This record gives sequence, structure tokens and C-alpha cells, in this order.
Amino acid sequence: MTERIVVKKIKSRELAETLRSMAIGSELHIREKEFRISSVYNACHRLRKEGYNYTCSARKNIDGCIVTRLG
Repeated sequence: MTERIVVKKIKSRELAETLRSMAIGSELHIREKEFRISSVYNACHRLRKEGYNYTCSARKNIDGCIVTRLG
């Protein structure tokens, strides 16, 4: 009998909820496997319109980006 592996695809709404739940001053490393960097940038930009403030940087990261919540 073979085992089946179920993979859940994470949607962009869950990325936005994860970013909203970050504490001010905390950093989150998001790998390229989980979300494309452009998707993370877009989520940060959309949340900025709601009053959240983030910095998103892909520098010095081979496999993803670092998101820091500023306010």
C-alpha cells in the first residue's frame, strides 16, 4: 500500500494574515519556495494602504526575502 502525501497550497490571503500578525520590530524570513518575492512585495504594498508599515528586502538572501514590520 502506498502512502499519499497531501500538500496544501498557501494562498495570498494567508500571507497577508501572517504579515498582519507580526509584532512591531520583528523580522520574518520568507523562502522563495513558499512565496515568490514579487508576491511578498505586493502583499506589503497592499497592507501599507491599510496602515501597516513593512520593509521587504531580498538583498543578501539566496532563497527568499526578509520582511520587517516597522509599524
